[in-house]
Amino acid sequence: MKSSSNNTLIALMNNKKDFLIAQKEHWYRIPLGTAPPMIKTNQAQYISFFHTKAFDELKYSVAFFARIKQIKKTPRPVLFPNEIKNKKSGKWYYKIEFEPLQQLKSPIISPISRRWLFVPTTLFKLQNAEVINDVFNGSHLEERMWSAFLKNEIKAEREFAVTVNKHGMKFFYLDFAIFCKDRNIDVECNGFHYHGTKEAVRYDKNRNNLLESTGWSVLRFTTEEINNHLDKTISIVKETINKYGGIKLPDGSTHPMRLDNNDPQLTLF
Repeated sequence: MKSSSNNTLIALMNNKKDFLIAQKEHWYRIPLGTAPPMIKTNQAQYISFFHTKAFDELKYSVAFFARIKQIKKTPRPVLFPNEIKNKKSGKWYYKIEFEPLQQLKSPIISPISRRWLFVPTTLFKLQNAEVINDVFNGSHLEERMWSAFLKNEIKAEREFAVTVNKHGMKFFYLDFAIFCKDRNIDVECNGFHYHGTKEAVRYDKNRNNLLESTGWSVLRFTTEEINNHLDKTISIVKETINKYGGIKLPDGSTHPMRLDNNDPQLTLF
């Protein structure tokens, strides 16, 4: 369950031509096959954009948003009537029409480059975020874990995308990515509803194996561990960070985690 209902979509803006359309004509397109559920169900009330490196000063940031007026299925020739016929001419899109773009009070910055497609969130989070990690509106378990990370000064990236090319390319979003000196850590929050079936267990095991084979260490925590034993859960994360040399900072230095005297004694390592 989300901490509150998502009503805002942050979409990828990766070229200046499309951004000019958004600024001047007030619409954005998403292919039918790749549209997120909140577009297909008309749940989205607002749209915003994550700018890629193509935008110089705006790169890796979210700076504009708008209220959505309507969403309708539209063939490409209607979107681009003057376009010469090509292999994309038969495609259909969700055309998202919106009011004129508004600027956020300040851009929401990502300190690192990110692979981005569509991120659902709330208008409140969008308007009050300072950095990209603030916009994510995760499950109850993810939000509880994130609050504990902030309290304990554990630096992590939320919903971080990782591509694994072994045995066929796979693309994963990590709940939390922690970058350490010797080995990076993927922290996953496993609610029973989504991870308790046999099929989900097989998927998670294969996912773990692929990530581990490319240098990630995977920690998975259950609903019980996060809701009822959060202190011990955070202690395990801290111990794992220290095992791998501490958190790697942008200047190249490392930051080991301080373990409190009352941290539970661990037998993990």
